[in-house]
Amino acid sequence: MDVELGKLRASGDPAKTAKMQEILGHFTEDQMSRNFAARVVMAERRDTGAIRPCYMREAYRRLKLEGKIPKGSMPRLFR
Repeated sequence: MDVELGKLRASGDPAKTAKMQEILGHFTEDQMSRNFAARVVMAERRDTGAIRPCYMREAYRRLKLEGKIPKGSMPRLFR
């Protein structure tokens, strides 16, 4: 999976950029879509910087409403 570094915030440090590329290279397709959706939420709220958990939760909520998050296959044992 190839990630475009031009879409990422430029830190100016090539070591950090290389490390970020390595980390993103290990993401699954689902993780990449949630990471992208989280960036979209941040852009809508005009925020910059690191992705905060509230953006990840909102991205997850939106994907779930669209039916893009699979339901758990295991029934709950306890309620």
